[in-house]
Amino acid sequence: MKYVFVWLSLLCTNQLMAQRPSSLTITFGSCNKPELPQDYWQQIAVLHPDLFVWTGDIIYGDSPDTAVLNSMYRTQRNNPYYASFLEKVPVIGTWDDHDYGKNDGGKEWSAKASAKSSFMTFMGYDGQHPMAERDGIYYSYDIYTDTNLVRVILLDTRTFRDTLTPSSLPDKRYAVNDSGDMLGKAQWDWLFNELSDTNVDFFIVVSSVQVIAEEHGWEKWANLPLAQQRLMYMLGDIQPKALLFISGDRHIAEMSYYPHGILQYPLYDITASGLTHTWGQAREEKNAYRDGALIIKKNFGALNFHFYPERIDVEVGIYDTDNGALLANKMLHYPR
Repeated sequence: MKYVFVWLSLLCTNQLMAQRPSSLTITFGSCNKPELPQDYWQQIAVLHPDLFVWTGDIIYGDSPDTAVLNSMYRTQRNNPYYASFLEKVPVIGTWDDHDYGKNDGGKEWSAKASAKSSFMTFMGYDGQHPMAERDGIYYSYDIYTDTNLVRVILLDTRTFRDTLTPSSLPDKRYAVNDSGDMLGKAQWDWLFNELSDTNVDFFIVVSSVQVIAEEHGWEKWANLPLAQQRLMYMLGDIQPKALLFISGDRHIAEMSYYPHGILQYPLYDITASGLTHTWGQAREEKNAYRDGALIIKKNFGALNFHFYPERIDVEVGIYDTDNGALLANKMLHYPR
């Protein structure tokens, strides 16, 4: 009887284990000045992330001189807090305007090739990396957990972006450019192919600038409405199993919800910015799509995935870089 009991106990234990969800934690952040305190890496490490994603502005180079960019990247790479974090956690990322070399820069920037070289060196990407053989820095990164595949798609919103239209309004830097593009043909074609992969259980699409928010006067996809519309139509046509956006740039944190029902689940853009600096003082900013609070404390984001046979749950968190406190959270559900 003892052996039967042991066998039944093991059987019950295995059944319980099979019902537990596999999990995955991905953290992300943007807007980082290497010369400012970097002890926030300890707060991110507390979450034991499986991956960290730079969503842009790793440095504030703003120069065509690669020596300037490389010096700032070295400062970041050699920071003991960051170096310690790199030993434990894989790090990937994209750029935004300040590591691209020009504030709010687009395809007109003449130093984009040298900025790309500096970026690749900092990230540890060699000539075998997919971005080495094409213009721009867009690429994807796959991470597996048990039988689940999560794909991080890192867009390049700088190299191919058309010039923005200045606004005549005092509270807005940019107006709408009705014909402008964000990604360029090659990147659009690549994105379509990436999103069409039915083996992927969950997509995280990284855009350095906000995808959903429309009302503020700074950089965003809505400045180029044809491009924003094309992106949403693409998602509606492909119907990826599960997807959300993450973004940076704004020196605030917020969660934006796209209400137009193009997918079988809620579509969110989670903005986390910045790691070392933010607005510094409270002020109002309209965002009809905001779900929850506008956060101006220094922050980073986290996505906690729980994979069940019938659904994927994602617990979204925005955390204070100073003390690790949870500033905002939301549970998102994606049916299988």
